[in-house]
Amino acid sequence: MEYKMEKETFIKKNKEFFEKWAQFYDIIEIAVKGVRKYIVNLILNSSNLEILDVCTGTGSLALKFATMKKHKIIGIDLSEEMLTQARDKNKFSKVRFIKGDATELPFNNSSKDICTISFSFHDMPHEIRLEVFKEMFRVTKPTGYIIIADYNRPQNKLLQQFYFQFTKFYESEFYASWYWNNYFKDFLRMKPVNVLLNKTFRCAFIRVLVIKPKKNAKLYYVSPSYEN
Repeated sequence: MEYKMEKETFIKKNKEFFEKWAQFYDIIEIAVKGVRKYIVNLILNSSNLEILDVCTGTGSLALKFATMKKHKIIGIDLSEEMLTQARDKNKFSKVRFIKGDATELPFNNSSKDICTISFSFHDMPHEIRLEVFKEMFRVTKPTGYIIIADYNRPQNKLLQQFYFQFTKFYESEFYASWYWNNYFKDFLRMKPVNVLLNKTFRCAFIRVLVIKPKKNAKLYYVSPSYEN
């Protein structure tokens, strides 16, 4: 069942949740540090890219990108508390953190080379998640890429329960719906996009997708009931 919620209610809940967790969030980051390094290495041989890190949180991925070549990086997030943590860690002039709504990104169409979001979609209700993805699609250049990393539900039944019980105590109320419904399939149903990389980590508990937008048609979602 999809978890539906009005946008205003979601923003309020998001603010309350991350106010509580902001100062402890980087402890959780230890578990996904290797995945963030893997994402950064995907563009190891590139330079001078415009990178947007959506729902940047405490800025971990944005700041990893900054250790590489001459990229211009913006991290955007709804939570001022999380952004405070990010700004406190930021030692790079080429990284900027701004407060903003990922469902209404304040950037021009086709203006970013790379648009990333990591470990954030599971903290959103279904309809908000699709809005955010559509905005990422809009601002990514035709030559660019969207990179998504998040929790994934393994096929192994024992691992499914183990990972869920381990993580549910510190995740938001939307996490269970994301995990058990395996909403990663949503992004594979979006048309027209090309999935260039679909890789799992940590015994399939984490998944990374690299998506190349096709800009010759309007983005739309294929409902599971109509899936071939």
